[in-house]
Amino acid sequence: MVQQSAYNLSFLLTFSLLSTLAAEDGRSGMVLVKGGSTLVGLEHPIIPQDGEGPQRIIDVPSFFIDKTEVTNRQFAEFVKQTNYITEAEKFGNSFVLQNFVSKEVDDQIKQSVAQAPWWLPVEGASWRNPEGPGSTIKDRLEYPVIHVSWEDASAFCKWAGKRLPFEAEWERACNAGKPNRLFPWGNRELKDDKWMLNIWQGDFPVENLEEDGFAGIAPCLGLAFYPF
Repeated sequence: MVQQSAYNLSFLLTFSLLSTLAAEDGRSGMVLVKGGSTLVGLEHPIIPQDGEGPQRIIDVPSFFIDKTEVTNRQFAEFVKQTNYITEAEKFGNSFVLQNFVSKEVDDQIKQSVAQAPWWLPVEGASWRNPEGPGSTIKDRLEYPVIHVSWEDASAFCKWAGKRLPFEAEWERACNAGKPNRLFPWGNRELKDDKWMLNIWQGDFPVENLEEDGFAGIAPCLGLAFYPF
């Protein structure tokens, strides 16, 4: 991931950690993803600007990956032990989806992102205060940590003795090593008419149907988990 600006990486990045087969310690809460040839990218990307194409084959060695994204609880322990300060905290603000910003906070915002006006720069927004002043993670300790940049994620990885997954590793974990699949269960977000992942349902960003049971992000393991 290219760091265009700290803002661009600090709104909603959630991350899983990876350790290689050579690492014998720290595998608690991880699963083995067996290696093999993996199709990476898309031949016809939905958003060409994301650089997902062309599709190519990459050989991926076996690896262990965390079962879930890093939680607020885990990140809080990292901060407690290291006194780490995230980039969003240093900058003093981060971006929050307009749907989750209070009227009081919204009234103070005078700018937005031209290409994505639903992202609002909120003073005081950080991993501790996801929607800015007045918000807290006290009842969201098992939710994925957000408002972290690539630098923040890398610092956490160093502390945890792991690393971020490469693109090919991430895609192999996402499709469970099955070719031409977007997800372990197939190519649709639903299975047996049930949402299998936490994603926006409805007309973004004006209509939020919450069909997966969550208005925003879901707690880790809040939806079905498919072991490898």
